[in-house]
Amino acid sequence: MIAQVHAGEMILPKAQADQVRSGNVGGVFGSGRSGGGNAVNVTHAPVINAIDGASVARFYKNNEKQLVRRLNDAARRGVNLGMSRLS
Repeated sequence: MIAQVHAGEMILPKAQADQVRSGNVGGVFGSGRSGGGNAVNVTHAPVINAIDGASVARFYKNNEKQLVRRLNDAARRGVNLGMSRLS
C-alpha cells in the first residue's frame, strides 16, 4: 500500500491508532498551539519513604519546576500511550 503523507502528519500502528480513535490520547498530540484546548491527564504515583510529611512537601516545593518539566516531556514523547519507542 502506498500512502501520501504531508509534512506534520504521521502514520500510527493499529494499536496506537485505535487509542487515538477512541479518544484515549491523554493530550499527547495536542500542545494547545492550534487552539484545540486539549486536556493532558497525568498520573503521578511516586513511592516516597519519609519520616514526616513536611520533608515530602519541601521536596516537591524545591523541585517543582524539574518535576513538571519531566512530566511534560514524558507526555510529549507518548510515554503514557506506549508510543515512546516511535520517537
